[in-house]
This record gives sequence, structure tokens and C-alpha cells, in this order.
Amino acid sequence: MSPLLKAIVIAFAAGTIALPTSGPSPSSSSVAPAPPAATPDRKALYQDLFTSPSATERFQRLLVDPATGNLLSGDALRSRIVFDYNIGPTDLAGKITAAVAASFPILVDQDISTVTAFLNPCSLLVPHTHPQIESLVVTQGNLTTGTLIPGLVGPGGGTGEIVQDLSQYQGTVFPAGAIHYQLNPSCKPSIFVSSLSSSDPGTTLESTFFSLNGDVVAAALGFPDAAINGKDINSIRNKIPQGVIIAVEKCMKKCNLQTS
Repeated sequence: MSPLLKAIVIAFAAGTIALPTSGPSPSSSSVAPAPPAATPDRKALYQDLFTSPSATERFQRLLVDPATGNLLSGDALRSRIVFDYNIGPTDLAGKITAAVAASFPILVDQDISTVTAFLNPCSLLVPHTHPQIESLVVTQGNLTTGTLIPGLVGPGGGTGEIVQDLSQYQGTVFPAGAIHYQLNPSCKPSIFVSSLSSSDPGTTLESTFFSLNGDVVAAALGFPDAAINGKDINSIRNKIPQGVIIAVEKCMKKCNLQTS
């Protein structure tokens, strides 16, 4: 499995994706750290929730004190119903925090999850796909998105890539299986929230990203991380679509930033 694919799988399982941060540009980006091991109490809670015969019983097991039969209170209740998107490490490109079933158990058997991304100037969330679920993205700040829906246009119809520039509180949709990326094209930090139609959304890369032969696709899967700071764009120049590279370089020039 490629470093990027490992990083994304690990990050979504844990609820966070570590990204490279701004500052001195390293020679290479590090893969997202492995999540801490689940505690016995957390594992037992998951087993309890997944085996509950009804939604009412699942919420009772999650929110009611079994010793007293009363609703949990204070921090005990808050820890079960409030998710903190401030958690997770921050690195060169920013931070991504995911509220999914693994990180927020109340979402078990719910058809929703959310990902919040804090992207630094010219930072890129590399092309990826959610094979079986849809997502709706809303941004605070500026965001450029690219979407490729397999089979949308036939031979001779161009690439079929849908590129949109979003500004404050605008949004767009990524259909299930659509290859997509997000880029902060501005010189200021940008935030976007993605709502996904599953509590276990899954993220992966596929060879259709680049429509290249097997050898080239295999090489292309060697991204250093799930997100790339603009300064490190040279490290993946030959691994992502040229249009994305041009967009990052244009942003870097505009913001007076240097690539490594």
C-alpha cells in the first residue's frame, strides 16, 4: 500500500489527518502518524453499539448510566455528544479532523460524518475519492475544487474535469466515486467542512486519477502525504495532473512563496 493510501486510511480510522505545516520546508513530507491504540473501554463501547437491536437501545447504551438508569451528566455526557474539531496535529499544510464513527461513537449506524480541513495558503488536498458515498463541501474563505466523474464525457470530449472557485460560504458536491481535490488558492488560511453520507466514509486513490499505464500509476501512488504544502510541489510534480501543478505554482507566485 502506498504511503498516501496508508496515511488516509489511518487518518480516517483515527479521525484526524496530519498535514505538513508552514515554516521551513523539509526535504520530504512525513506520513501521518499512526493513531493511538483503542482503549478496552472504547472497544467495548463499539461492540455494544454495533450489536444494539434498535436505535433507542443504542442511544441508551451510549448516553445512560447503566448503574443508575439516569442520563449521563456533565463531562461524561458532553464527551459522548460533542465533537471537538480543534483536536489533531497541525503541520505545514494545516490540519484535517474527521468526525466519523471511529472518533465519535454516537455516529455509529448514522448515515453522516463530517471532515473539517484547515488549509494554509497554496496548500492542496491531493486527488482522492470516496467510492460509495457522496460529500457536500462548504468553505469559509477561498477554495478551488476539481472533480472528475468517470464516464461523464466520451472520447474527444475533453477531460471532463469540473473546476470551481468557491468563496466565503459557497459549496459544491462530490458524487460517490468522483475523483476530486481541494486547493486553497489564496494567501490566507482557508477552512472547509465536508459532510459525507456515511459514518464510515472511506478514502482511497484509484488509477483512474491519471488515466495512465500501470507502471506510471504505481509510481504516482507514492505521494509523501495526504496534503501537500505549496512549497513542496516539486516533490510531486510528475505525480498529479498538470492543471493542479499550474494552479499551485500560480498561487505560490502570487503569495511570494518559494517551492523547495
